[in-house]
Amino acid sequence: MRRFHEFLFYCIALLVFCPVGSVAQDLEGIINFYSGVSFVDHCKNNITVLDTAGFAEGDAVILIQMKGATVDSTGNIVDFGAAGRFEKNIIDSIRGNVFTFRFTMLHDYTELGSVQIVSMPSYKSARVVKPLTCKPWDGISGGVLAFAVADSMILNADIDVSGRGFRGDTVLASGEGIAGITNVPATRWANGGGYSPQVAQGGSGGTGMGSGGGGHHGCGGEGVESCTKISRRVPGGQEIRYDAGANWIFMGGAGGSGTQPSLTSGSAPTILAGGNGGGILILNVPVIIGDGNATIHSNGGQGTRINPSGKLPGAIPAGGGAGGALMVTAYIIRYVPFLSAHGGDATQTPWDTLQPIAGSGGGGTIRLGTTSPLNLNFGHYDAGKPSGQNCVGTKGCSGRVYYNNGLNIATQTHRRRYVLNKADTAMCVGDTVALWARTVGRVTWYVGANPICDSCDTALVSPQQTTQYWYRTVYSDFCEDSGSVEVVVYDLPQPNLQTPDPICIRDSTLLSAAPGMAKYRWSTGDTTQSFYARTVGWYHVTVTNTNGCSQTDSVFVSVLPKRILDIIELRGLTELTLPSVYPNELSNAMFTIQNTFTVPAIVRNVELASNTQFSVPLPQFPFTVNGGQTQQVWVYASNEIPGTYRDTITIIEPCGETLVPVAFTVFETPWISKCNVRVTSQGEMEDFLEQLRAKKIEFVVFNLVGEKCLPPYMRGTYIVRTSKSVTLLSF
Repeated sequence: MRRFHEFLFYCIALLVFCPVGSVAQDLEGIINFYSGVSFVDHCKNNITVLDTAGFAEGDAVILIQMKGATVDSTGNIVDFGAAGRFEKNIIDSIRGNVFTFRFTMLHDYTELGSVQIVSMPSYKSARVVKPLTCKPWDGISGGVLAFAVADSMILNADIDVSGRGFRGDTVLASGEGIAGITNVPATRWANGGGYSPQVAQGGSGGTGMGSGGGGHHGCGGEGVESCTKISRRVPGGQEIRYDAGANWIFMGGAGGSGTQPSLTSGSAPTILAGGNGGGILILNVPVIIGDGNATIHSNGGQGTRINPSGKLPGAIPAGGGAGGALMVTAYIIRYVPFLSAHGGDATQTPWDTLQPIAGSGGGGTIRLGTTSPLNLNFGHYDAGKPSGQNCVGTKGCSGRVYYNNGLNIATQTHRRRYVLNKADTAMCVGDTVALWARTVGRVTWYVGANPICDSCDTALVSPQQTTQYWYRTVYSDFCEDSGSVEVVVYDLPQPNLQTPDPICIRDSTLLSAAPGMAKYRWSTGDTTQSFYARTVGWYHVTVTNTNGCSQTDSVFVSVLPKRILDIIELRGLTELTLPSVYPNELSNAMFTIQNTFTVPAIVRNVELASNTQFSVPLPQFPFTVNGGQTQQVWVYASNEIPGTYRDTITIIEPCGETLVPVAFTVFETPWISKCNVRVTSQGEMEDFLEQLRAKKIEFVVFNLVGEKCLPPYMRGTYIVRTSKSVTLLSF
């Protein structure tokens, strides 16, 4: 009846965990991918791996630290550190060799402690059809078999990670463990068994001590000189207490190395490696149904065997490796004969009890998900066999089975602490830019090594040249972020606006800014480089270069008066009078031009109204009269006929003209009259003219040079022309 109830429960379990129509995945060999971890960034929740092969975003993985414990000089554990810490997590993103996790890491791992990442494949249902194992631990990765099955797993072949854990060394050294390996004789190194200091050569005899076994939950056995001499001992690997529950998991420690002397005198002995520790199995499955024969193993390895042919004096047997760790979360385990994590045997010695005896490996740990009548399978977690006989102190300690253990699963979604900061930017000289970084931490901005401000999200800066600024933010968990912002500083454009000369009313002047600018904007609304200003007043131009920097310049357009030149000698007079001279003599005078304005005036030439008696010599021109300054001009006059002569000199100005009236007098003489008639007699002229008038004869009077003369006639000689005669008369 009891068997029937078990069968009924088993059938119900199959219906619950194995839905109809599901196809089991056949498993065998090695199903995991492995990589060592070179860097762990707890703040960014990512790791840097040595090898990305086989891993993909969205994969479930086991992150585990294999080593990292601190020991004293005798190998006793002082601090476990992060050794044995592990968790299941999800790869959220892969960027190069950096894996970022979806969930916040549960522990603070240290990459110096042999951290590795192991893929954890998941199946709907599975069937182990051939032996299933893991990659052996190689000092960087391996030693872990991890997978999950959602419904149930059929076990038709063994799951075996025996001897895949910490390694026995092939040189004289203690076994590998959570704190590494030491070459100090007769000293264990945490959970790695110690080795014997005796090195036999060429079968020359001499006794040594057997090496110690590796430890796990159970301590490793001690090596002794012989069954009758147990006072000289080599310690076995230290036991590891699982006081922290499911937070830790370890591989089994390796046994210490031994030696086998050479049969040839003088030859070096052969190093006998200690047994490897058992590996780690992490199996997350609700139901395991076996075939009645297949089992689950994580046993320690046996120490390297000694040649059993005859006695070999001086041979030192190697220690056995400790059992590993089985973590199986199944609620139901049926028809699996046993689960084993027992210690490995020491090197077996076929001779008498007077020979050295090595210690066996300690038992490992079996960790089950629950306590149930359906998973109380027989477990093997005792120590292995020591070499030789079962002497006191040489057999390792037994391990232990734990219940109600769960897999460490990271479940808190990692919240990336984004730092929103200003991107690289550009500005113009004289501008101010705000640097900002907004996050949940405290922000400090720096230029070089000098802080700009402390605890300020925003900093206002006005650099005069391109400058690199950077920030540092510290969060409450002391994680840090940093970043930089480059502020590129562009020079301002130069408008190069030149002040124009004053203009005349109704004239214009060309205003021009510097060429090659991207934009121009005048106060008049013009957008060209140049334009004509036609009114008096201020004009402004804003130029913008190709970098977007702008600068404004201004210029004032002024007006010239109609007259800016003044003749000093005419002040208070109506005309400029040259000295009087006699006929054919040369008269000259100088007049002074003064510029009454502030801008220079150019006098290029002058004009005369009649230009007969007066002249202003051309070599004097052109000349410039600066504002407030003076310039002198010579004027000349001459005539052979007595009389007073006048003319007007016109000086052309930028906006008008300046008139200089001039006059001079030619004196009369006894020989020359105003009409240039030479005097010969008196009265003759008037009588002759009266006779012509009486006879009504028309006449015209000319002087001797052919110029017509009008009365009254001065004394002199004239030519009287009628229609019928020409008469020369004098009076």
